[in-house]
Amino acid sequence: MSASAILFSFATALCWGIAPLIYRRNLGGLSPYDLNAVRSIGFTGGMVVLALIFNPDVLFRIPSTTVIASSAGIALLANLIGDFLYMASIEAMGVSFAVAVVSTFPLITIATSAIWLKEPLSVVLISGAVIIVLGLNFIRMGYSEREIGPSLRKGFFLAATAAFLWGLSDTMIRWTILETGVDSLTFNLWRSLAFLPLAWGTWIFKNFGKPAGKSLLETVGFRRGVELVFVGMLSLAIAGTFVNLALKDAPASLVIPLTATSPLLSTLLAVLFFRESVSRGQWAGIFLIVIGSALVCR
Repeated sequence: MSASAILFSFATALCWGIAPLIYRRNLGGLSPYDLNAVRSIGFTGGMVVLALIFNPDVLFRIPSTTVIASSAGIALLANLIGDFLYMASIEAMGVSFAVAVVSTFPLITIATSAIWLKEPLSVVLISGAVIIVLGLNFIRMGYSEREIGPSLRKGFFLAATAAFLWGLSDTMIRWTILETGVDSLTFNLWRSLAFLPLAWGTWIFKNFGKPAGKSLLETVGFRRGVELVFVGMLSLAIAGTFVNLALKDAPASLVIPLTATSPLLSTLLAVLFFRESVSRGQWAGIFLIVIGSALVCR
């Protein structure tokens, strides 16, 4: 695995590790529809800024039909449906169990990449991915091991479906890159352009016919709105571009297990900046993730 792919994979994990710390401050009183609508602004705005900085030509170039269709499909499957199912699974069975199930999505990527893209599998690779997933579950148990939602069966189905959609979408990204040679900025820009109307369309549909109340801007507020737009830019625009760069240089079955180490970085950042305590089980999870990452990087 190339050094650049490893670097971009861990940069993606860092962005995704920071995002939950910001979400935790700002989610009170917001629905998933509100959240998607606000963060879609950060996604699209962030991609326009990145394009202006690194390659303005992509703003005026229309890619192939395959790229447009694939980016729209991933925006629908992963960002709209997958993320919504994940949020719904948290409500149904609690954070602890939901995170445990969705953290298996790298295994979905490995399986779908082997079937669809004929990417090679090895005992070391599979072992590393399984160890990372196990480590993630040690970490999450330290946060909410007593929290159990009202419907484990429903929550499990929702979380498992979200994991499948996320894992499949990562394989779709790799396939599109291999098939078309599209650059990461172009692909993620068109993905953001697809997500923006999808997010706002579902928000309008959900709120259509309801009695007039506070506007979305009033519900969110200026400070919280700025933070959520920023987290949309960080987790979708910047991280999405990083993961695309990694997938351009390395198989999805290698990249995605490394990007899935984001809960490890969330834990370490929470310790450094919020002085949160870490249990022995969480330290064990950190150790397992480090070991699993080393195996995947071989």
